[in-house]
Amino acid sequence: MFSSVFGLAALLVTVATAFTLPSDCPCGYRDPDTQQLSTDALIVYFNETDSINPDEFLIEDYAHKKEQGWNAIYKQGAKPANVIITEYTAVYPRVQALDLRTDPPVSNHLVNGGGLRSVRQDIQYGSFQAALKSASQWTGGTALSLMLRYNSSDGMAMDFMNMKDPADAGVSNLINGEWPSVDLITNFTILSDAGLRPWTSFINARMDYNDTNAAFYIADNQTRAVTEKHRTLPKAGQALQLKSWSTGDTTWMEGPPSVNASHSHVLWVRAFFNSSAMTGAEHEAFDERCGSASFCSTNDMMLRNSTAYSPASALVWKDNPKDKRIRKNAGIVAACCSSFGIFALINVFFRRTPWHKLRPGKSESRDPTEALRSYLRRSLHKKTDATSVSDTSSEKAHDRKTPSSGISTPSIRTPLPAYGAQTPRSGYQTPVPAYDTLLPPVPSMGTHHRSVSLASIPRMSSPSQASLSTQISHGDSATPRPESIDEKDHTVLDRIEEAPQLEHDPQDQARPHDPFTDKHEINYPFDDKFDLQPKATAAADPFSSAEKGKQAAVTVNPIDLQLDVGGEVAKVLPKPPPTKRIDYLAGLVAVACLGVTLHHFCQTFWPWVTNGYGPSAHYVKAEKWLQIFLGSYLLTSLWIGPFFLTATRFLSTNYFKNGNLEDIAKKELRRAPRLFVPIIITSLLEYFLISLNVTGSLQWLPSVSWSTWPYVAQQPNFGAYLNNIIELLYLMPNAIPEIVTHYCVGVLWTVPVQLQFTYVVLTATVLIRDIRNPWKRFGFYAFVILAGWYARSWSACHWCGLLLSDLENTYKWKAYLQKRPLALWAVIGGAFISAAGAPLISVFNQDWSFDTAENSLHPDFASGKPLMGVGSVYPDYNEPTLTILLFSIGLQILVELSPLVQKLLSFKVILWLHPHIMTVYLTHGFVMWSWGAWCAIALESAGIPYWANLLVTLVTTYAFIFLLATVLTPLMDFPTQAVMRTLDRWTKDDPVAKRDTTSPFSRDLVVNRQGSDHAAGEL
Repeated sequence: MFSSVFGLAALLVTVATAFTLPSDCPCGYRDPDTQQLSTDALIVYFNETDSINPDEFLIEDYAHKKEQGWNAIYKQGAKPANVIITEYTAVYPRVQALDLRTDPPVSNHLVNGGGLRSVRQDIQYGSFQAALKSASQWTGGTALSLMLRYNSSDGMAMDFMNMKDPADAGVSNLINGEWPSVDLITNFTILSDAGLRPWTSFINARMDYNDTNAAFYIADNQTRAVTEKHRTLPKAGQALQLKSWSTGDTTWMEGPPSVNASHSHVLWVRAFFNSSAMTGAEHEAFDERCGSASFCSTNDMMLRNSTAYSPASALVWKDNPKDKRIRKNAGIVAACCSSFGIFALINVFFRRTPWHKLRPGKSESRDPTEALRSYLRRSLHKKTDATSVSDTSSEKAHDRKTPSSGISTPSIRTPLPAYGAQTPRSGYQTPVPAYDTLLPPVPSMGTHHRSVSLASIPRMSSPSQASLSTQISHGDSATPRPESIDEKDHTVLDRIEEAPQLEHDPQDQARPHDPFTDKHEINYPFDDKFDLQPKATAAADPFSSAEKGKQAAVTVNPIDLQLDVGGEVAKVLPKPPPTKRIDYLAGLVAVACLGVTLHHFCQTFWPWVTNGYGPSAHYVKAEKWLQIFLGSYLLTSLWIGPFFLTATRFLSTNYFKNGNLEDIAKKELRRAPRLFVPIIITSLLEYFLISLNVTGSLQWLPSVSWSTWPYVAQQPNFGAYLNNIIELLYLMPNAIPEIVTHYCVGVLWTVPVQLQFTYVVLTATVLIRDIRNPWKRFGFYAFVILAGWYARSWSACHWCGLLLSDLENTYKWKAYLQKRPLALWAVIGGAFISAAGAPLISVFNQDWSFDTAENSLHPDFASGKPLMGVGSVYPDYNEPTLTILLFSIGLQILVELSPLVQKLLSFKVILWLHPHIMTVYLTHGFVMWSWGAWCAIALESAGIPYWANLLVTLVTTYAFIFLLATVLTPLMDFPTQAVMRTLDRWTKDDPVAKRDTTSPFSRDLVVNRQGSDHAAGEL
């Protein structure tokens, strides 16, 4: 008995003395392969201990409320009960190891795993090794990770992933938050081919890094090497972690376990590193003490235990503060500039806000228009009274000055400024420069001649005034004129301002009105065909001779305003009716736009209501019924179809009515800028905002909303952005533009469809109108609609819209059906069944998909065979389906024939949205994926129930969308209209001939300004 005990004690002493302890390595550890020196070590063999040393590792206990990842719909958690040191029986011989368990998810999508984190958080540079074995096959996707982590963008990791399908299992090698792309994963089949057994044995994993390079090894074989030239490397002091986890990310570890927990195992961990907590003095003392000493080898497998550390090593690493004076000064400048902008906006807000409308009692007196009219009355009255007293002769009566308001009245004339320095300066007289070269003299009705400068040419301050002076007919010069205008006659001005159109000469209606091309024409002085001979007219000569020594005067074109003594207006036509807008069609477009945005909102924040399948239901029982009634109609993806049908209706209506090809030409010319100017503005705005990480919260949203639909990536550079914009102009449907992944929600895939089929529709309109035989006409419609459907082309929707437009404008089918009630109700009933029944098809997508079955009938473009023979697939979002076609046609017919539907779509609230539909359509995705994502994550972190979270996010997001639309719509409409006007001018007007800078004056005006006798060429 005594001898056996003595022998066991001797054996233990021999084993103990064989181990190398940290005290035996006072100068640290050196890697014999890389010659990298490490001052500290953390070594644990789980097969040699029964518990976790709290001075080395902490057992983690946490539950995340959000998770980063585009496909991470589950959140990570950790429980101490999932960390066990036990005997592992799946290998032979059996061995004791650390068991890290991963549980199936709970109702709030939390997946509890097991993990250890080192107490020390000052680990910086070194070599980190572990013997790992991933979870078994077919137990649900789980990752067993050896990692260093400071935050999501600073760290290293090796993940052993078993995946749902064992054929996809592998080991990832990641740095600083990289995504596990295929080139960063070493598949298990490669390890098996190398003689390893990743499913049944422990595999040695190793990570090395310093400030210039990093490397990954599996079983001493390097699988990846990175230098600082390729990418940034970890710099922070970090903690070492061992954990098993799953977020359900289909591009990572997949999973999580569905029924039973999965088990991952760790045999040992060895880490050799430097401390970020060491001060400069400690580094100098270490170098002085260990300059010539020997070091322990990191390959020594007899090393045990860990290096002692100070309390500072357990604190979270903080970067050394740097000089921030430049950033502070830049912040001060930015704050000053921003304050000026804010004060300017506040000033504009208070000055431009119609406060009088908020005070009903004073609204009339403070109306700016009424105030302007009152000012004009007072000014005109004052001037006419003054001139009536001072001008006694008929000649002086024609020399009255024009009021400062700019409105010309009969017998009121503007004086021509004199050419001398003695000219008095006033609000009505501006001295003219002493030009040596004047325009040729203009003959008057008498014998005198007078030189004319540009200042003497009548101007019109606005098109409305120009039109006014042109439209008023010139009466006989003998017609009596009132010497003054009494207060009771001030309504004349009101009527003039309010009348949008006066009586035209029939010959003038075919040309635009211009102040230089009216009845009393004064030719444009820059025109080569400048004619000094006045046009023959019955009116008095607009120029009159001035008395000697007096200032010359020019009479402004007489206004064709027939005034009697009482000041009544003659020949003023009533205000023409405004252009008639079909309100219910405008309302339909607005509702369709709103339906598309709501569908995108639910795809982002409430996916199960729109999809009806998958693990994305927050409230299963409630959402099941909401998906049938709410998701199938209001939140359906079918709303995109009415957009195309209604657009076709607007494009073709005028030509079907009048057959004027000019209408076709205008629409073909204007369609592209009308689409692309707003698109360029919003896409450029999103380009910069996404580069500023305004949509950064979106990557965390899937773990809150359980939707993997939202995704947006920053453009690599501005050249790529320009390339994507140009691609939109030429891409043929149904191809998906590259800009879709760089634009929030990706709605721009519809732009090639709208642009390309605009030209198809306009050309088809001309073609259809020339087919006179109704049977041939509608036979052609049937053929092209069926061909478009079979080819999976959006042309079927556009041809249906063209058919409905033709029925309305050519065949007057609504009037025809109104006389036949039975036929009317039959058509309405069929349209209702089509519009109401098509959305219900999506209810059965879980058991059987109608869209998949219908899509299998179409041809596969690669092979020419039906898709059912190649492989039936659900149609992509950019491909038309029969349900979209049926829903769009049925809804359009209901809108055209049902007075009730027309009344509902004509509500003012709906029509208010119509001018903003382009802005809402282009910007709603960005608002949802920036503000909406941040709001949802913030409310989730605050512990708000998801139904309240969803409601608050919905209200605030749409308030933001509508507010942004009211601001951006005018800003986008102004350049759009300007571009279209410029295009019209380029296509209609001849370019202006090139002229000298000083034309129509000589060069002496500039060269010989001092009046020298030298010629221009001699200076």
